[in-house]
Amino acid sequence: KGQISNIEALNIRLDSQVKQESQGDPGQVPLAFKQFSMAQKEKTLEDLLKNRWLCTTEEGKIGLGIRAFLELRSLFKNLDV
Repeated sequence: KGQISNIEALNIRLDSQVKQESQGDPGQVPLAFKQFSMAQKEKTLEDLLKNRWLCTTEEGKIGLGIRAFLELRSLFKNLDV
């Protein structure tokens, strides 16, 4: 729970992450989302892990890193997460 595999992370379609109302109109999906290559995804994932926004769990999955947790802790507290 709260983890994703490296392969799952790399296979996420970024254009599907745009708000639902934007999905009906392909013109509203940012061009960068449409053209994000696998190499760019791998580099971004590597950078997020290196900078501790994400972490690797003991099971080899990817989870929320300490840096992201610290940035989001007030939100988590307000939502009783």
